[in-house]
Amino acid sequence: MSTVDPPRYSPKVFDVTSEGEARSIILQGPTTGDTDERWRRETPWFGGLIQQALGVLPGSRVLDFGCGIGRLSKWLIDAVGCRVVGVDISAGMRRLAIDYVGSPRFTAVSYEDFRADPACGEGFDAAYAVYVLQHVERPDEDLPAIARGLRSGGRFLLANSSARWVPTTQGWGQDQFNVLALAGQSFVGIHGYVFPKEIAVLDDLDTETVINLYRRP
Repeated sequence: MSTVDPPRYSPKVFDVTSEGEARSIILQGPTTGDTDERWRRETPWFGGLIQQALGVLPGSRVLDFGCGIGRLSKWLIDAVGCRVVGVDISAGMRRLAIDYVGSPRFTAVSYEDFRADPACGEGFDAAYAVYVLQHVERPDEDLPAIARGLRSGGRFLLANSSARWVPTTQGWGQDQFNVLALAGQSFVGIHGYVFPKEIAVLDDLDTETVINLYRRP
């Protein structure tokens, strides 16, 4: 009698070696053209929203949780001149981010080091996670850690799919976590935003994306 192992969390899908490979994971689409168009449209829109909603200034220290290769970190640094610390579970993503961002104002930190010290030494004025917490193994632990890393009153912008998409040993799966409910346990909700339909490259991306602004109590 054969047995099938239950699915286990497996972040191997995020182990990348090139920028092109990373882009296809960070902003997925049916074709490379869809991914490139998402990158072109979404990056400045989300960057501008993050800057405005979080009140990012040249002196701000910002946490980019799940930074990937640093597409939004680069946008913020180029636009504002702030400092950004990017956290990512993938060593390959972090290596690529250093070159992609190309700024001494950017630092890439491992997930393990972040969990050991969510303030990453100095604490953060603001934080964001864009299309990340839908994929993490334990959002019930990561959201409180992000809150601990923020200074009192610091703001957090969460952009997330309305559904969980968890990488497992048997492909993408679902689990019991409700990211929005968990966010409400660690933060105070301030405002919700609508993802513009004209920005959405993929069908239903605008309706499936939830964007909320919070502050640390």
